[in-house]
Amino acid sequence: DSVFDVADIDVVESEEDGSENRDRSCCHMVRGAWFSNDHGMLHYGLPSPLLDHLRRARNPVLQLYPTITKELLESEAALLGDLISTFRGTMDALVDDGSETGNWDVKIAMEFKALQKRIVSSILAVCNGGLRLLESEFINFT
Repeated sequence: DSVFDVADIDVVESEEDGSENRDRSCCHMVRGAWFSNDHGMLHYGLPSPLLDHLRRARNPVLQLYPTITKELLESEAALLGDLISTFRGTMDALVDDGSETGNWDVKIAMEFKALQKRIVSSILAVCNGGLRLLESEFINFT
């Protein structure tokens, strides 16, 4: 396992500027969630820059600190749901094609694909764990 093994995530946002619509994009690098030391509330083992970017896109005025509110929990649950939906599609696209050739380039491509699957699988796992964590916090608001 190497901390330099990453999956690229390109995020494209539509931005309205007067009469023009522009797309703005940025790229985030995501490592396997097993490298993260923080799997708690608001972090979930995911990179903070990615989460902050998605939070601002979803609700630019939402305050994360100092208190946890029902609105914050609902927003976090929706964010994790969006990530699960996105990465489930990514995981489906990474299906094994059964290539068993002896060519070195195919072997390298298959190793890369296997690594990407591990990273995406870890992201799905921490998102699902984050949803369970949020569900336990929702109890405080009922």
